[in-house]
Amino acid sequence: MKLRDFLNEYEMDYAQAACRDKEIDISGLKGAKVVVLGDGSASFSKTVIYSFLNFNDEMNMKVQVKYVPIRGGKTDSFLALKKNREDFEAAESMEALEWADMVVMTGLCNQPIPETPEFFVQTIELYTQAFEKCTKCKKVILLSDYRVFGNTSKDYVASEYEMPAFDFADEAAWKRELLMSMESLCSVYGKQKGFSYQILRCAMAAGAYVEFDNNLLYQLAEAVSAKQQLKIARSRNKYSFVYVNDIIRTIFYGLFNLPMNKTYHVAGPDSTMTTGSLVELLYQNFPEDTHIELEHAEKDPEYGVAMSTDKLLLHFWLPMVSVEDAMILLIKSKSGRDATFLFDGSYQGKLQTIHDILLAYLLEIDRICKKHNIKYFLAGGTLLGAIRHKGFIPWDDDADVMMLREDYNKFLKVVQEELPGNLKLQTPKTEKLNHNVFTKIRIDNTMFATKFTGRFLNMHNGIFMDVLSHDQTANHKWSQKLHLYATMVFRALVQNKWRGSVVKFESAPPAVAAIAEFIKKLLPMRALEWLQDTTITWYQRRRNAKYLYDGMGRNLKRGAFPKKWLDEVIYVDFEGHSLPVPKEYDNYLTYLYGDYMQMIPVSERRVSHDIVLMDLGEYTDFRL
Repeated sequence: MKLRDFLNEYEMDYAQAACRDKEIDISGLKGAKVVVLGDGSASFSKTVIYSFLNFNDEMNMKVQVKYVPIRGGKTDSFLALKKNREDFEAAESMEALEWADMVVMTGLCNQPIPETPEFFVQTIELYTQAFEKCTKCKKVILLSDYRVFGNTSKDYVASEYEMPAFDFADEAAWKRELLMSMESLCSVYGKQKGFSYQILRCAMAAGAYVEFDNNLLYQLAEAVSAKQQLKIARSRNKYSFVYVNDIIRTIFYGLFNLPMNKTYHVAGPDSTMTTGSLVELLYQNFPEDTHIELEHAEKDPEYGVAMSTDKLLLHFWLPMVSVEDAMILLIKSKSGRDATFLFDGSYQGKLQTIHDILLAYLLEIDRICKKHNIKYFLAGGTLLGAIRHKGFIPWDDDADVMMLREDYNKFLKVVQEELPGNLKLQTPKTEKLNHNVFTKIRIDNTMFATKFTGRFLNMHNGIFMDVLSHDQTANHKWSQKLHLYATMVFRALVQNKWRGSVVKFESAPPAVAAIAEFIKKLLPMRALEWLQDTTITWYQRRRNAKYLYDGMGRNLKRGAFPKKWLDEVIYVDFEGHSLPVPKEYDNYLTYLYGDYMQMIPVSERRVSHDIVLMDLGEYTDFRL
């Protein structure tokens, strides 16, 4: 049984977090024997275990994982894993540590710490025993947290090896001493036993369906989700926060990307702030549900500390989930495991209006194509939305249709005459500043400029819909590869000349890129576009063509697909209207996306285009 068969979408988000990070060098993970030594909440240990097992599900890494609760106890919460996974075992004792070549100790990271001498002594004894058994282990990750610094002064941001003096009588001293002692044990035993280690100190942490200490984030999330009143102290200090996804990613960075025998701080992007700033984020995102009152406090509250993550950033680690997104994920997860998550407020709250405008576009295209007997299909994310959501993907912000070349050419001949006066056809022939290989239809007196097209504000940058052609290619594999490669080269020449950038090819020798760069500079744009278009339509007159390819779109590298997949049309429900899709949509969507019914992770459900300038003009309140 794969993880996605029993995890909800929030749990799958952090289970896949490390696997999605292409910067992690996972070559050393193949066939690894991993022990997760759990302490405190078993749910946090499970997030770590899921992240290892997900590599087996998606990449067949053949990792074997054992879970050991350092304080003993039942492992009933791991029942689903124990019953359905051969790559997981819940071990009874710390003897399993002698089997492992990698150990992740969740430690007391963001877990409650009882302030009793017995707990202190027991903890040191247990971790001493654990490190003693790391006889064959090559790498150890120990998770610690912000409490190792105790209380810091106003405006102080703690770096890894800065340990300000503190008062042993201070309430925070107990937790600080215990965490420091655990970190020292890791360092000492690493030198004695010969294993490499990383100490990862996490900021104040949160995670949907993850049990961390009942810190400020959880208190706020509980109050907002229940629409309850809550009073918290107005802080002078700033505090750092982190979502569980970034903790998981950093564990794998520690194992495979970072210099060993070091300590690193882990916090989210834009996630160091005062309590006032944090509450303001809640008011912005949940104005009707937030009833948080900030109280004056003579002494700054002991919520946490501000932490520097510069050391990780220098090693090209970038945090992904801000505290704002973390709070939204945490609060919305409380509405139920089965509710589909979506970030609200995308595009300044105008996404629904944009969907209405795009639907009007689609219905206008449908009218024109039916009138002139032109076969077309919904394409890309619009097709995926039709099948999976019966409409737009909730976080999508564009619409695409596709045609075969003969229908595409016919469409271009009639479309401008058929379009209402406020819609304009945009191709390189209709607008000199535009060099997109495909066709766009734009609305006058609106603005929808991407980061790139915003450089050309004299070009029509209105709200758009894309029309693409799928073209014939060779029947033989080697000829297909040559055709696709030539298309990639000439498209790159046009795009790089338009962008004013240097031609680069990831898999080609430097000499090929150098020749392409010379040709790009030598030939005018009109000649390069002629080469591009001629290459894409090279096989158009072949009568027995059996394959098509997406020479215009974003799927060029996916190669050719059978032409018969676009032979027949069927109609499906799309936002309450009947629109055309390929009868073989299952094959086609699998070709594009793999398991297309699996939605993207919840933390990435932001709109897809990098729109930097938007103005709906007279269509602000547009309704179909």
